[in-house]
Amino acid sequence: MTEDGITPYGDSEHVASYLRALVAVDNPASMLLVSHLPLVGYLTAEFDAEMQPPMFPTSSLSCIEYDPKTGHSEVVWLKSPSQLMGYAPKNRKRPN
Repeated sequence: MTEDGITPYGDSEHVASYLRALVAVDNPASMLLVSHLPLVGYLTAEFDAEMQPPMFPTSSLSCIEYDPKTGHSEVVWLKSPSQLMGYAPKNRKRPN
């Protein structure tokens, strides 16, 4: 399925409302949304009121959990391609 509003300069509030309505009607177990900057950053922030719109490196992903019963949502993680492929450095302590 495609949605014409999911364009780089789409309205994040409109897209978030559309996604919430889609979940309410179709009750999918999960969704995958593909978008571009700057929309994806603003859209991610629509689902987490305490978050500033993040800047996504190219090909990054975010995982958002949304409860349609309560309307509560939160960003669980944001990952760059190197983190997804396991190439990102772990939280290592630097030697003194």
